[in-house]
Amino acid sequence: MRDKEKQREAWRRHRIKNREKINAKLRVYMIGYRKKNKKRLTIQKREGRHQLRFDIISHYSKGTFRCFCCGETIYEFLTIDHIDGKGSEHRKRITNGKGSGGRSHTVYRWLKKNNYPKGYQISCFNCNSGRSLNGGVCPHKLKKVKRKV
Repeated sequence: MRDKEKQREAWRRHRIKNREKINAKLRVYMIGYRKKNKKRLTIQKREGRHQLRFDIISHYSKGTFRCFCCGETIYEFLTIDHIDGKGSEHRKRITNGKGSGGRSHTVYRWLKKNNYPKGYQISCFNCNSGRSLNGGVCPHKLKKVKRKV
């Protein structure tokens, strides 16, 4: 038992002393690994993002996979919606002012990491966009008005 502890301590001191050298070797190895396995890693990332999106939509729709407003059930049309309407402010805040560049998985990752906070709902893209254009009211809820064309 004592030998293992001594060995661990020796390795720890070695890693501290040779940190830059070890990190340089690791970087070279990882670059080569990524080049050799680019296709597989890309597929894994994509599948991970799809699973994350599925988890978020499942949680916030309580397993119904429906838009809260119009009842749309086509999975590909569903998205996360900030109830308070401050989605762009939220994206800027969680990405240190850089916005998310249109990457919804950044928000999805944040939601999961923060244990699915309240203040979000599932809506379809039409309802989500319509709410942002009409001051928080979905066009489905507005009276039908004749529009001048």
